[in-house]
Amino acid sequence: MTKKNEDTSPLVAAAQALDAELKRYAEIAATIARSPLDSEKAIDRMTRAVTEAAESEQRLLENVGALSRLLVGSRETQETAAAAILERSGQIAQRRAELDLLRARLKGISTVAKALAEEIQKASHYKPDPYDAGSAKEVDEAFFKIEQGVAECAKAAQDVVTDSNGRELEDIARQADGVRQQLLSTKNRVSLLRKQLAN
Repeated sequence: MTKKNEDTSPLVAAAQALDAELKRYAEIAATIARSPLDSEKAIDRMTRAVTEAAESEQRLLENVGALSRLLVGSRETQETAAAAILERSGQIAQRRAELDLLRARLKGISTVAKALAEEIQKASHYKPDPYDAGSAKEVDEAFFKIEQGVAECAKAAQDVVTDSNGRELEDIARQADGVRQQLLSTKNRVSLLRKQLAN
């Protein structure tokens, strides 16, 4: 009798039992086929062998039945798992679409923020002509537009934070909040520059 390993699955154990019994049945058949029948003792031995063969064949049929039942159970397990995967695949695809949309929105905000940062860099080098009140006004208007643009980006980032939290995508919410905080800091810096220029 084959000793079962504790980690062996019932399906593997059944296949191993069938294989072992099949080998035993074949060995008995080979013995019966080649053994001489030239004495009472030999005939008695072969009579017992035929009985053993019948018993082995019965065990084979039982093993085949057990394996067949396990195979049916395995098929049912596979079908159940496949149905669960199919259902989950739809959910995963939906979540992927939500994630991609939020990332695209955040990327768009970052692109605009980068352009605004370049505008801030340029505007910070403006030196209004002290004898021309119009030039100071132009610089102030430039900074005002930048400030408004940064505020709009910060609002858009906050919207991404809200939408991400609503969809339980906390990592995207954290990233968007980081961008929002940077934008608010930039807005404060622009406001300070405007005040300095006004003075």
